[in-house]
Amino acid sequence: MSEQNDIGINDLISKLKRLENQQVIYRRIAADELILYFYGEPGDQDVVSIWISPPWRYEHNDKIVLGSFDLIIQPEDYPSKTAYTTEFERLCSLSNALKGSLLNNVQIDKTSLDLTLELSDEQIIRSFCRSPLDQESWSIVDVRDNIVIEVGAGTISENSYETKPRLKLVE
Repeated sequence: MSEQNDIGINDLISKLKRLENQQVIYRRIAADELILYFYGEPGDQDVVSIWISPPWRYEHNDKIVLGSFDLIIQPEDYPSKTAYTTEFERLCSLSNALKGSLLNNVQIDKTSLDLTLELSDEQIIRSFCRSPLDQESWSIVDVRDNIVIEVGAGTISENSYETKPRLKLVE
C-alpha cells in the first residue's frame, strides 16, 4: 500500500515555481491528457513532468487552439484506421509549439486548484476542475525526488513515485 501525505497549497506552489524559467523539453498527448516534460525526456532520471487531465485548453496568441475534448475522436467515425490516426496526429500537432518554450509563470486558483501555465510566445495552458468530486485534475511527477503530487477538487496529495508510478508510455 502506498503512503500518501496531504500537502498544502503553499508547498504545491513552491514546487511548481521551481519550474518557472525552465524549458519544455518534450510535449506528449496520451489520449486526451497533456504532459509537459522539464529537465529531460520521458524515461530520464531527472525529469519532472506535469500531467494535465481533461478538461484543459491550449491557447496561443490570444486564440484557443486545442482543447482536451477535441481529442475525443472515435475510429468508427473515419473511413479507415489511417484516416483516424492522421486526424489524431493533426490535432496533436496543433500544440507542437509547446516543445522548446519556457514556462514563464504558474498560477493556481486557491479555491478550485485550477492550473494556469503561461509560456513563452504567448502560449497558455489552462486546466479546469470539472466537478467537486474529481479525484485528479492534474499532477506533478518528479522522478528525481521520487514524488507524485496529485491535485483534484480541493485536494492535494503526495505519494512516492516508486509506489505509485504513472503510466509508462512507449514512444
